Amino acid sequence: MALCQCHQRPAKLKQRTRDVVLDADTGVSVRLYLPKLQGKPSTKLPVLVFFHGGAFLVGSADDAAYHSYVNALAAAAGVLAVSVDYRLAPEHPLPAAYDDSWAALQWAASAQDGWIAEHGDLSRLFLAGDSAGANIVHDMLMRASSNDGQPRVEGAILLHPWFSGTTAVDGEPPAASKVTGMLWSCACPAAPLRSAAPTTPG
Repeated sequence: MALCQCHQRPAKLKQRTRDVVLDADTGVSVRLYLPKLQGKPSTKLPVLVFFHGGAFLVGSADDAAYHSYVNALAAAAGVLAVSVDYRLAPEHPLPAAYDDSWAALQWAASAQDGWIAEHGDLSRLFLAGDSAGANIVHDMLMRASSNDGQPRVEGAILLHPWFSGTTAVDGEPPAASKVTGMLWSCACPAAPLRSAAPTTPG
């Protein structure tokens, strides 16, 4: 619902966007969103790293719905947003999406990019994602925790996170677990399916 609501208003937004290729070999990239700065030009903005959904199989930072959503989000929240374009299964099964997202998060946190260095406040680093993207957020938090808490994440938003398996949980139709089980097998065919999939489906 939020994606549809934001998609209706992209023409009125004033922020700048820019794509940055992080790895020419894999094609992993990010799309930066810098909203129109209010007040002093030296104002530092919180940095939000966003991961799109799509069951690890479809979607991209360039997708019209996600572009409009993150565009509107950056403007409304006043954040410098970094939307991650990770590799997709089945051509690139998990953990490729996790590894790409971790590389993108570390890149953002290193402030190698001029926009982030000049306008980003990395002491206010946030993560967000929907569906499979929220699953990725969970994985990023686990990796940061096992990496001496680096990069330090101020907060995380998991929108309709996708965690599932082959056995229905309370309130879930049995048919839904069969569908998600098939999706998991496409996203990570080498991993055994479990009754309730953790942050990775294996």
